[in-house]
Amino acid sequence: MPILVLQSGFTLIEIIIVISLISLLLFFSFTLYEIPEGVVLYRANFIENNILYFYPTGTPSSGGTITLRVKDRLKYVIITPVTGRVRISDTL
Repeated sequence: MPILVLQSGFTLIEIIIVISLISLLLFFSFTLYEIPEGVVLYRANFIENNILYFYPTGTPSSGGTITLRVKDRLKYVIITPVTGRVRISDTL
């Protein structure tokens, strides 16, 4: 049973809150930075209706990409399947 469900259409702040909750559940810590105005959740690309589940083990249900738009540029948050590794890139 998944402990968390993310769907496309959430605001960036909602995603940050969810990631913070995940880190508390998994006993990871990281620093949050203030997100500048103008950053928009542009799209998400996950296998099951753009839904990403995180299981209690920390494993995601699938890999995928969250695309953020910053003015006229795109940034990609890429989540690796199985491991849940997250990386940020200027390109896919």
